[in-house]
Amino acid sequence: MPTRVSFIVMLGLSLLAGGGTAFAQDPHKAKRDQVNQNTVFIAGGSLGAAYHALANDIALVTSDDKLRVVSLTTSSGVQNVRDLIYMRSVDFAFTNPRNLNNFVASGELGPDLKRQILYVAPLATEEVHVLALPENNSLADLKGKKVSFHIAGSGSASAGLHIFKTLGIDVQVSNFPQPEAVEKMRRKELDATVCICPKVVPAYGTVKADAGFKFLEVPYPAALEADFLPSKIGGEDYPTLVEKDKPVRTIALYTILVTLNWPKGSLRYQRNARFVEALFSRYEEFLKPPRQPSWKTVNFAGKVPGWTRFAPAQEWLDRHQREAKEMRTSFDEFLDVRAGKGRELSTGERERLFREFQDWQRRK
Repeated sequence: MPTRVSFIVMLGLSLLAGGGTAFAQDPHKAKRDQVNQNTVFIAGGSLGAAYHALANDIALVTSDDKLRVVSLTTSSGVQNVRDLIYMRSVDFAFTNPRNLNNFVASGELGPDLKRQILYVAPLATEEVHVLALPENNSLADLKGKKVSFHIAGSGSASAGLHIFKTLGIDVQVSNFPQPEAVEKMRRKELDATVCICPKVVPAYGTVKADAGFKFLEVPYPAALEADFLPSKIGGEDYPTLVEKDKPVRTIALYTILVTLNWPKGSLRYQRNARFVEALFSRYEEFLKPPRQPSWKTVNFAGKVPGWTRFAPAQEWLDRHQREAKEMRTSFDEFLDVRAGKGRELSTGERERLFREFQDWQRRK
C-alpha cells in the first residue's frame, strides 16, 4: 500500500505531466514578467515632504508604455539609503551627500559603501528651513524652546541638530512630520519646526500670512562650510511667508539621486539605464507647471565629490555634451556665413537665435 508521502509525490508528477494544467501554467506569467522587467521603484520621502513631490514628478514625467516608474512613500533620506541597500524592490533613492558620508564614517552599511552606491545626478538644493512662531526673531530666540526636527532618524533631524549644536543653541527636541508640526505650531504646542528640504515644502504652502509664522535666518559660520553652502528662501518660493525682494538667508545641502552598482549587462543595470535615458532626455518637461519649482535649479551634469556616477548617466552626459558642442560650432559657422552677407550680429542676438534653434531642433 502506498504511503501518504508517495501518494503526494505521484500526484505532483501527474500534475506536471499535464493532469493539472491550471497549476502548471500561469496565463498571466508573460505579462507579469514584462511588467516587472520594465518597472523601477524610487524611494522618495514622507507625505508632505519635498522628496516625495520630486519623486512623484519623476514618476509622472518618465513613465511611458516601455518604462513604468513608481514613487514610493518612505520616511527620510537616511532611511532611503538603508532601503536601497536592503530592500529588493528599491532601484533608486533620494538622499544627500551628508547622509552618505555619515554612513561611510559609521560603517553601518559595510566597508565598501562607495563601491556599492553610485549617484545619478545632484538635483535640487535642500535649504535649511526654520519656520517659527512670530515672537522669535532669530535662532538664538529658540534657546530652551520646543523645536521639531522632522522625523526621528531623518537627515533633517541629524543635520538640524548638528547645526543647532554648532551654533550653541540648546532646544527641547521633538520629531514630527512637517504637516503635523505646522498644526502643532498653530496650537502653540511647538515654537518652531526644522526641515532640510528642497524648496518648496508642500506643508508650508498651507500657511497663511495672518498666522504670523516666519522663516528665521540661519548663520553660516566656518564650522558649517564643510557640509553646507549658502542659500536663501525667497518670496517667489513662499509668497505668504516671505516678503518680495526680502529673501531670508539660510544654508543648504544638495539632494542627490542614487542607485546600486549592479553588474553591467544585468537586467537591473539595463533597466536603470533606460530610466536614466528617460530622466535626462525629458528635462524640459520638469520645467513646466505643475512640476516643482526647484527643478529650475537642477544641473544634471553637477558632480558629487568623493562619489562615482552611474556609468550610463556619465555616458549620456558625455554624448550630449559632444553633440551640444558640435551643434554650437555648426551654428556659429552658419551665422558667420550669414553675417558675411549682411550686418554683424551681437552676442545677445547670437544667443537668442541659438536658443530658438535649439527649441526648433527639439520640436523637430
